[in-house]
Amino acid sequence: MGPEPAKCPDVLQEIRRRAKTGKIVFSIHGGDQRRFRGIDYGDVKRVLMKGQREEERDRYEEKHHGWSYAMKGETVDGEWLRVVVVLRDPVLLIVTAYYVEGNEQCG
Repeated sequence: MGPEPAKCPDVLQEIRRRAKTGKIVFSIHGGDQRRFRGIDYGDVKRVLMKGQREEERDRYEEKHHGWSYAMKGETVDGEWLRVVVVLRDPVLLIVTAYYVEGNEQCG
């Protein structure tokens, strides 16, 4: 196994660009978890567009051959949602999404 590739230097800008253009694809796990947890697609997109990046949660995902990045934000119903993504050209791959406490600390 070689060295991990570099992280995307402008990850927040790239996440928002892909979300804005609708280049969002769910992994099998991510899609299953979204449906199981009753998470609305619009809320996922809202978090990607308006949420905060949780840099402390960046992880290299061997399974997805790239870095995963976490975003956290509020849904239209006032619930807090974390969305974990991997940048896979040309799409934004949603690895998972789940509800969290609003005051939960990052990291």
